[in-house]
Amino acid sequence: MARRVKAIRATVSMKIALSEPLLVLVNNYVKALRFTLFWLKENVPNPDEKGVLGKVHEELYTRLREEYNLPSKVAEDCYRDALSVYKGWYNNPRRGRFPRVYRPTVWLTPKASYNVDFEAMTVRIASVGDLQILGYPRNLGEYANWRMKEARLVVKDGKAFLKVVFEKPLEKVEVKESVAVDINMSEIVVGKDDISYVRIPTRLNEVHHWKSLAESLQRKYPRRWRENKRILYRIRFFNQRARRISLGRLGSGLLKLLGILVPMLLSWRVSRTLSRM
Repeated sequence: MARRVKAIRATVSMKIALSEPLLVLVNNYVKALRFTLFWLKENVPNPDEKGVLGKVHEELYTRLREEYNLPSKVAEDCYRDALSVYKGWYNNPRRGRFPRVYRPTVWLTPKASYNVDFEAMTVRIASVGDLQILGYPRNLGEYANWRMKEARLVVKDGKAFLKVVFEKPLEKVEVKESVAVDINMSEIVVGKDDISYVRIPTRLNEVHHWKSLAESLQRKYPRRWRENKRILYRIRFFNQRARRISLGRLGSGLLKLLGILVPMLLSWRVSRTLSRM
């Protein structure tokens, strides 16, 4: 069996123009999906058997096209969608009631059922035609070179959305350089080797000291500390001291750490580029 290639997937939601042919397609698809689900329940006792998909295609393909006026590929998407829902219900150990279809949602496959034109900013859907993309995320252009997978056409509150799944192969990253970072109670040590390193002192010991004082008072007066104002104020004072140190000194320490790491990484990158020239 072939090994599955690892890939990165992202789902992008786009608002598209609503039209009468689109609403007709969605309405017919939902009716066909309901019919297919109950047909599977009556005629397919075990959806995991071999050859079930071929049997469903032979029995329902023509019927879905003629009775529900679905395009050829959308008819295939419909019974595949119903079969996946039926399998999910059948293989669920806590099987509840048989699934119902309420939401107007259409499953579409790329190129056959739909296609996205990034230059014209339009979506072409089978039997509907070209629809303008009205809204999209700012980073939509980043997915122009990704491979389009299945999509879901959703109609909600008088608006239409196309939720497209994009996929690209996962690039294998090879480690070429490394930076060691050691964080402990007294300091942060950053370096490349035993010679090139920097020590950044921290005040974690002081934070631990003030937090320990507050906790020791709570242990010493397990009941009284909530009611006695003097004890309560003292505990609050210790916690505030610890918080000020952690937000002030530790924050500046992290900024200093970034100020050291970024130039180191940039210098190593420049030196590596020059060595290749």
